[in-house]
Amino acid sequence: FTSVKPLSVSESSSPARRALLIFCAAALIRIAYYLLIRRTACLDINLDPVSDMEAFHRWALTIVSGDWLGRTDFHPFHPWQTAVAAPRQWAAWYGHVFHQEPFYPYLVAFLYLLASPGPTIVILAQMTMGATGCALTYLAARRLVPEGAALCAGILAALYGPYLYYESLVLRDSFMIPLTACLIWLLCEARARAMRQSASAWWFAAGLVMGISYITKAGILPFFLCLLLWMAVEQIRRSPKSARDFARVLLMVIGFALAMAPLALRNLIVGAPLLKITTRGPIEFINGNNRWHRGIGWFDGADSRVSAYAAATLSRAGGRLAPTVAAVLADWKDDPAGWALLQARKTAYFFAPFEMPNNASYAW
Repeated sequence: FTSVKPLSVSESSSPARRALLIFCAAALIRIAYYLLIRRTACLDINLDPVSDMEAFHRWALTIVSGDWLGRTDFHPFHPWQTAVAAPRQWAAWYGHVFHQEPFYPYLVAFLYLLASPGPTIVILAQMTMGATGCALTYLAARRLVPEGAALCAGILAALYGPYLYYESLVLRDSFMIPLTACLIWLLCEARARAMRQSASAWWFAAGLVMGISYITKAGILPFFLCLLLWMAVEQIRRSPKSARDFARVLLMVIGFALAMAPLALRNLIVGAPLLKITTRGPIEFINGNNRWHRGIGWFDGADSRVSAYAAATLSRAGGRLAPTVAAVLADWKDDPAGWALLQARKTAYFFAPFEMPNNASYAW
């Protein structure tokens, strides 16, 4: 990031044309792919009743039916949950918090207002965003690597099979890919333009997109915090210091806060914790850190030990995240080496060539 190339006015038009060509090529590939799969099970899987795709579909239908504030507390109930607790107990643990980060289901609901509600309009929109993401990949890459390498990055993104496949699923991951490409492009452009002129709007836009990413999938938060820390340290070490340097961090924080504002207002109205965006934290932490976890995978209710442990831990913690984390870690206090080994196994699986599928798999 420190080697971002400065903006050159003379070369500004040519990259725009190349980006447009990459977008058009990626769009044509996606149109051909959609025509191939539109009457196959590749699309039917979106309505599998035990999948996240079908859950997002039903959640969006609930929203467009008039529940724009989520007062009905939409929470899908899957078979594995029965082994842990009854639906009423799960509802008590959840409270009025959104089941998952809310931006994606609201985006799907908005698309349902524009066309017949169903996976088709979502997939077409995701393919359009995916093609845009390929162009943004090129535009971001050209700030970091030579032009030829940047072109290769954009072309490879346009041809990348898993991108095409996951764009045909009603899953937020397919939206996160172009959103992340947009974020990296904004950061690179802001950095490059700041070397010659004010780039306030670019830093603000980067913070806004990062906020949208966070309320789409909260896993972006560590990246955001590390970025802010790096920027702050860089400005502290720089001499002479400028108010404009510190303003960059402030503008990103303001953009992030603006994206969070509607969520906070909704939570305030319905009585949910102000900044809480998902219910998934406690059960996810239990799944990934219980004594019987292999380092990969999700328990499906078949292992009675894990189900009983989850039920007992959630009951003690009242379904809250911090007490759940404390309870799980306390159970490892007599075996810290075992806990460390589990984290090492999970890290090793992160770098494994095969990723365990969830909902659907490109390998299938």
